[in-house]
Amino acid sequence: MSWILRDVYFAVRAWRRRPALATIAIATIAIGIGAATSVYSVVDGGLLRPLSFREPDQLIAIWQTFPDWKRNDILASSWDQITLSLPEFRDLRSKQGRRVS
Repeated sequence: MSWILRDVYFAVRAWRRRPALATIAIATIAIGIGAATSVYSVVDGGLLRPLSFREPDQLIAIWQTFPDWKRNDILASSWDQITLSLPEFRDLRSKQGRRVS
């Protein structure tokens, strides 16, 4: 137990001698802990926990395609990767005669 008190005493002495360096070190550690915590929260919420849908295996993605874009060299790489927004999806469903809630 005495070695912990000696380490704390040494840390306080070092902090008093160079407060700017100690403040920078503490801020760096705090930023690192915050970044690690936020990355873990994103991974935990997005990848590790199951989706909050009743039947997640029945989720689908609807893509909009523009065949004319395939002929353009710049747009050819993403010509079939345009997702529909909710208003566009509702318009598409209304054209088919179905109602979307």
